[in-house]
Amino acid sequence: MQYFHKLTGLRGFAALIVFVSHAANETLLPEFLGNGFGQTSVMLFFLLSGFLMTHIYIQEEFSRNNIKQYAFARIGRVLPLYFALLIISVLITQFTEGNADSTYPFKFNELNRTVEAFMLIKAPYIFWTIPVEVQFYVVFVGFWGLYKLGCNAYVLTLYALLTVFPSAYFYFFVKPKLLGIISTYGFAFFLGLFSAFVLDKIKDSVSARKAANWFGLPVLILLCINLPELRSKVGLVYTNDFFWKTWGDPLTWLLVYSVFMCVILNSTSMSVLNSQFFVYLGKVSYGFYLLHYPVLAYFVSITEINLYIRFGLALFITLLLSHLSFYFFEKPLAYKIRQYGKSNAASA
Repeated sequence: MQYFHKLTGLRGFAALIVFVSHAANETLLPEFLGNGFGQTSVMLFFLLSGFLMTHIYIQEEFSRNNIKQYAFARIGRVLPLYFALLIISVLITQFTEGNADSTYPFKFNELNRTVEAFMLIKAPYIFWTIPVEVQFYVVFVGFWGLYKLGCNAYVLTLYALLTVFPSAYFYFFVKPKLLGIISTYGFAFFLGLFSAFVLDKIKDSVSARKAANWFGLPVLILLCINLPELRSKVGLVYTNDFFWKTWGDPLTWLLVYSVFMCVILNSTSMSVLNSQFFVYLGKVSYGFYLLHYPVLAYFVSITEINLYIRFGLALFITLLLSHLSFYFFEKPLAYKIRQYGKSNAASA
């Protein structure tokens, strides 16, 4: 139980990084805490997603019923809140069109952008991660099927590499722009996925566990001070391109993956992630992630209150909304959709 709490706590820790980074971008915290720091949390989210999908499903029978249950479970967990907030954002955009005083940050006044978001092709703002996540769920089914067919490691690795091909081709042969789809970020999910297989081989290693116990907390601290803005100011980045100085930075990935591996090896020095705060935040992290930016935008506009009081209020309100969203919307709806998937699979 402590092991799974620590994974949940890591998700909560990642959600807090996003909040802090976006608060800095919106001037509620010092600037050096923003400008790309939040991308490390998305890396952790994607690693965790790839790891957990593999950990939960890869040994299950690859059958029509199991695929249906998998699909309904993923749909129930991710899509209701995503679509609800998209619809709310579209409505607010329509009703506040031309209103300069509107603080709502998610404007959907372009038809193409709106359709792409609803079709889960790609999405703007913080919504961008959700189509990528859902696209991975689809890609994972292919990997799951190949694995259960008995394909060797070379075939499975080739499958993972092929998912990267569209973005690589577009970037190098069409124009130097990376697509905001699974093809660009798939390597992070597959790194988590392959880590699930590696874990079975190293979890009984005494030296691996000792290393995780010793280095867990230090690498967690180093991750928190590996700030892109500070590194840019002292010349410790090789490019100013936003993607490459975050997602393409080897030091950032070394720290992110070290933290991730120490957590899945259940590092005793990372007991802070077992704390009630981080475990609770991890439990409500999906709503926390999707709801925090409008709250931050609102408190940025209230200049009469002290900066740090506004930050504290924004954090409290976001936690409250996340709690309500999780227990009164996300969890009940996910349960109903999952149950429908089970009954549908059983009757097929």
